[in-house]
Amino acid sequence: MTEASEWFWIELAELNADAVVFDGFDDCVVGYASQFNRDPVLVYDHELMIEQLMRVDGMDYSDAYEYLSFNVEGLWAGEFTPMIMRRA
Repeated sequence: MTEASEWFWIELAELNADAVVFDGFDDCVVGYASQFNRDPVLVYDHELMIEQLMRVDGMDYSDAYEYLSFNVEGLWAGEFTPMIMRRA
């Protein structure tokens, strides 16, 4: 873990100790986001998550996309559920 990465997690814990973390996708975190009067939540990169599923779990693109859509994007873990960003 780099110093910047360590600082990021410390800062997030201070801002929202209840932020939900998706297990196994730490390398796919691109930051956190917040809206007015709301605690920040983690933001993951959709493509990085698919690439990780393909690399680590040996899935092809289609299986990784389906798994991510059903098991991660479809998950509601309360008000601090992370956001998944799709690049333009």
